[in-house]
Amino acid sequence: MRTPEEQKAAIERSLTNIRPSDEGITRIEEVRAIAKQFAHVIVDKCPDSRGKSLALTKLEEAVMWATKSIVLEDQV
Repeated sequence: MRTPEEQKAAIERSLTNIRPSDEGITRIEEVRAIAKQFAHVIVDKCPDSRGKSLALTKLEEAVMWATKSIVLEDQV
């Protein structure tokens, strides 16, 4: 378990605008490209429904969290 000081440092890092390195940007672009391909499959293969909408939303969320993980761990 993290100490309060470690938790506060993590919060500061998490809630600060951090520019990823060039390598980080490349990895983010790769994640987004694959996610876009999958999103197109969902749009093409799934009937319009709440499930389809949720699948697309969750995919967006997954990309967001993946991007955040790359950015936060990129320069540690």
